[in-house]
Amino acid sequence: MTNIIQNSNINEVHFNIDKAYEIIEAHLPENYTEEVLKRSSDRTLTKGIIRNLRYRITKYPSTRIPVLNIMVEIALEHKREKERLANLVNNR
Repeated sequence: MTNIIQNSNINEVHFNIDKAYEIIEAHLPENYTEEVLKRSSDRTLTKGIIRNLRYRITKYPSTRIPVLNIMVEIALEHKREKERLANLVNNR
């Protein structure tokens, strides 16, 4: 029974990571690395690590999930700004 619960949790985590990457791929702006560095408290983080995570060049260990969260936050903010711009342009 424990194996079923553990496998379910692992599958759920991977599903959430896949959904996060869908958001990142669709909406992350070009200048995201600087913003991720500003928001992260991880001082070992570099632009290269961030880009590798963004393009899935490296596996996403559990220690990098906070970086994925930051990238999703930035992507969602950028999405809202794009929508706001579209509303402003269409309602002029």
